[in-house]
Amino acid sequence: MEQITSLQNKWVKYIKSLEQKKYREREKVFLLEGIRLLEEALEISWPLKIVAYSSKLLDSSRGKELFRSLEEKAIPLVQLTEEVLEKISDTQTPQGILAVACQREYSWESFNSSHLLLVLVDGVQDPGNLGTIIRTADAAGAHGVLLTKGTVDLYSPKTIRSTMGSLFHLPIIRVEDLHQCLAELKARQVKIIVGDLAAQEYCFQEDYNQSIAICVGNEGSGPSQILKEKADKLVKIPMSGLAESLNVGIAAGILLYEANRQRVTEIPL
Repeated sequence: MEQITSLQNKWVKYIKSLEQKKYREREKVFLLEGIRLLEEALEISWPLKIVAYSSKLLDSSRGKELFRSLEEKAIPLVQLTEEVLEKISDTQTPQGILAVACQREYSWESFNSSHLLLVLVDGVQDPGNLGTIIRTADAAGAHGVLLTKGTVDLYSPKTIRSTMGSLFHLPIIRVEDLHQCLAELKARQVKIIVGDLAAQEYCFQEDYNQSIAICVGNEGSGPSQILKEKADKLVKIPMSGLAESLNVGIAAGILLYEANRQRVTEIPL
């Protein structure tokens, strides 16, 4: 395989362009970087358009095994010099591999449980926070995540890395119309529980052992007014110290694990 040495190569320019959201949306793809994320993608046969690698990937036995798996699955491969791959990488210490993966579109039918646990993310702006929420939802046994229109891009490289592969494990729907989304939840008899600092009741007083959607809002302004108006219950997290608020990812984790505690009959020891 001929090694690509120029930043003007068509594949290099294509991959570089996908750093911008408008091109990711147009092509319906996103970037995956690093050995672990590629291993996760291959394990569940996530569709990959092309994989770029450098000789650095083959320096480790794990990297060699990943390369063999890519070849066996006949996934298109291009070899770049280390210098070229570093130029198009979004990480400080590239591991020698970067892929263009296809976006997946999910529908409400993807949530195939009669005892739903969903997370609705409303206007969260930090990609690290969104990735943490998705990862925590996955760990807590949620069936899916809903993202409102004002939420940070699901497919930004920083969000993808922050999910630590949980992006591959559960359906994520990007919501265009919040009113319609809330109506759909109501129609499916999903209880809407909104985390809000001004709530009267604490989160641990609520019943989560039914179909529910846990809703968390923007880091600065909290949940939108429509969410608070349409909520079946507003809940707050006890704050015993002097901090005014919690990080939204931490708050989502507390609510999710209270739901997990109530819904799981046997806690693994």
